Amino acid sequence: MESFKKLAVVSLLVAVSVGCGKKAEDFSVDADSAVLESGINSVSSLADESTGGAFARLQSDQIKPSIWSLLLVPEINASSVCQRPYTQSCSGASRSIQYSGCAGAGGLVSLDGTASLAFSGASSGTCRFNQSGDGITRTYNINFTGPRGGVLNLSSDSKADYTGANYGGGGQLSFTGASTWAVAVLGRHTTYSYDGVEYYSTSVRTTSAMTISNSLSRSSRVLNGGVLQVNHNIAGFTANFVPTNVTWSGGCYPSSGSIAVTYSGSKTGTATITFTGSGSATYTKDGESKTLDISYCE
Repeated sequence: MESFKKLAVVSLLVAVSVGCGKKAEDFSVDADSAVLESGINSVSSLADESTGGAFARLQSDQIKPSIWSLLLVPEINASSVCQRPYTQSCSGASRSIQYSGCAGAGGLVSLDGTASLAFSGASSGTCRFNQSGDGITRTYNINFTGPRGGVLNLSSDSKADYTGANYGGGGQLSFTGASTWAVAVLGRHTTYSYDGVEYYSTSVRTTSAMTISNSLSRSSRVLNGGVLQVNHNIAGFTANFVPTNVTWSGGCYPSSGSIAVTYSGSKTGTATITFTGSGSATYTKDGESKTLDISYCE
C-alpha cells in the first residue's frame, strides 16, 4: 500500500482562486504526476534552453486542476516575450539573462531571476555547441509569480533534499558527435509556495548520465539510458527513472516511450510509465494502472 498518494492543497489557496468555484478537496497533486513532471522538465528545459525553445507552457485541457494553475494562473501558452539566455550575446564563453518582472503569458505571469549558459570545448569562444567535445552548463534561479500570489521557483543552487543530501549545479549537455548528447542533471530544485509556505518540493539529479539522440529540439528528441533520480521532499520518497526511447515529436511533452521506475523511502517497489500522447502517460504499479498528467513544461 502506498503511504502517500496525494498532496492536499489547503483551503487558503483555494480562497485566492478567483471565480474557480472549487472546494478545497477538489484540488490535489498526484505525487506520481508531480515526480514525473519534475523529472521530464529537468531534461526538456535543458535541451530547450540550448536550442532556444519557447518558454513556459501550461497544458489547457487537463482533467484535474494542477497546483501550477491553482497558485498561478488558469492556463498559459508558450511565451515569446521572456527570452532565454540562448538569444543573448556571447560574452566570455557564456550567454546570460536577467529577468526583472518580465511579463509572460499575456502579462499573467511575472518572471524574476537569472539564467545562464556556460560553454566549454573548442567552440566555447563563440558560444557555439556544434563539435564533438563541446559542452553547455545551464544554471538558473527563476521565480514565476502569478496574480493569485503563488510562486514557482526553479533553482540550480545547492540545496538539501529530504534525505539531507546536498547538490546543485543545474544541467549539463555534452556533444558526443553523430547527433548524440550526454545529459547530466547536476542538481535542480523546484518549489511551489504561497504566502511563504511550500506546498510542493522536488529535487532532481542524475546518478548516471542519460543520452539524447537524433535532435535536441522538441521536434524529434529521443532520451535513453542512465538514471534520473527524483526526490519528492514532502512525500519523502525517491524515484529512480531509467528511460527507454522517450520521444518528443513536436510537442512540449514526450509522445511515446517508457520509463522504468524504482522507489525507495516512504514508497517502495517498481513501476512503469508509458507515454501515450503529449501531456499524458499510463502509470502501472503492482498490477494497477492510472493516467498521469504533465500539466507544466518550462
